[in-house]
Amino acid sequence: MKPIEWHCRCGCRQVAHRSRDGRVTCEMCHACHEYQAIPHTRTNDAWRAMKAALRGNPWPESYACDLSTDYQQVVLGGVWRGGQITVPSRAWDVPERFVWIVRRLGTQVIDPANTAGREMYDWHIANEADAQVFAWNGRTLIPSTYAQAWDQATEDHP
Repeated sequence: MKPIEWHCRCGCRQVAHRSRDGRVTCEMCHACHEYQAIPHTRTNDAWRAMKAALRGNPWPESYACDLSTDYQQVVLGGVWRGGQITVPSRAWDVPERFVWIVRRLGTQVIDPANTAGREMYDWHIANEADAQVFAWNGRTLIPSTYAQAWDQATEDHP
């Protein structure tokens, strides 16, 4: 698995930070003086399963901070707002079930409980036909297909 490019605590992606005079500073917002990776010491079963699925997998070839975003969503309860991920002080919004899409150039967690979730899913079906699709049913990360993943992530399991 390729190293994960973690978001900076300022909210920008790690790749937005460049060296200036020996320091790594944010070139996008200048909100921070140095790049500081978000804390990423917590874990859960979903995140461990996602990392295991990437071991030995040639995809994604490049993902900038996609996995950092996925981590924030499935472990910390982060949600997308205004083009940026917002993480609450407590993990209220950790999705119990989700679809995870691994594309050649990135990844995407889609929470079926999110009102825009189905629209995002349908976009990926139309535009990322060759992606690898997984469903997290609350217990297991299931290798799947676009035809089955949505139902697998939303149906009640015994």
